[in-house]
Amino acid sequence: MFTKKNTLIIVLALVFLLSGCGPSDEEIRATEEADATRVYSTAAAIMTEAAEAFTDTPTVTSTVTATITPTVTFTSGAGVTITSQPLTTPCNLIGFVSDVTIPDGTEFSAGESFTKTWRLRNDGTCTWDSTYTIIFTSGDQLSGVASKKLTTGTVAPGATIDVSVDLKAPGTAGTYTGYWLLKAGDGSNFGVDRAGSAFYVQIVVPGDGPTATAGPTATRTATGSSPSSTPTATATTEVEPTEETSEGG
Repeated sequence: MFTKKNTLIIVLALVFLLSGCGPSDEEIRATEEADATRVYSTAAAIMTEAAEAFTDTPTVTSTVTATITPTVTFTSGAGVTITSQPLTTPCNLIGFVSDVTIPDGTEFSAGESFTKTWRLRNDGTCTWDSTYTIIFTSGDQLSGVASKKLTTGTVAPGATIDVSVDLKAPGTAGTYTGYWLLKAGDGSNFGVDRAGSAFYVQIVVPGDGPTATAGPTATRTATGSSPSSTPTATATTEVEPTEETSEGG
């Protein structure tokens, strides 16, 4: 039979046992602090690694140079497509600038002598030098030489030169036209623009009546001449009127 004293002893024993089975408040606080410290340390480590990753990642700069070659594409009504590549500038090419003397249709009396001068521009990529000549190629030669040296110096690409030939009007009435080209040192002939047109002189010997005097500064645009433009350089070189060869056009 339980007495009050025995009951009190049993209650105290149970309280002691229960208090010994669970953690104390101090232990709980220590555990929570340790957990918080571990979480903080882990977060800090992750942030540090992320910062180092951004810092260590190299910056790569790539420069690409593209060369674009324009093309012209034409599709015919029959569905045939033609693609044209751009033309390259040839070594030797003439750009016609003007007639310095003797415009087309200038009248001369029969047998009258005159000097025809053209202003030409080097539109090619090669420099004209003393191996280049001006040659008569077709039409009326008007007592001119068959060939003569173009220059004693050089004419760089883009520069101009005044080219002259001494001529004489025929003894009979009529309209006369003489055609001229340039010849390179390698023996190849070339003319105005890519068409290779000759530059020319045209005069008239009237049948009767007074003759007109040729103007010294008249100009014209020849067939196949180059578009009007300002040359990048100008070099005026005198030709040698006395040199003559047996070469023809």
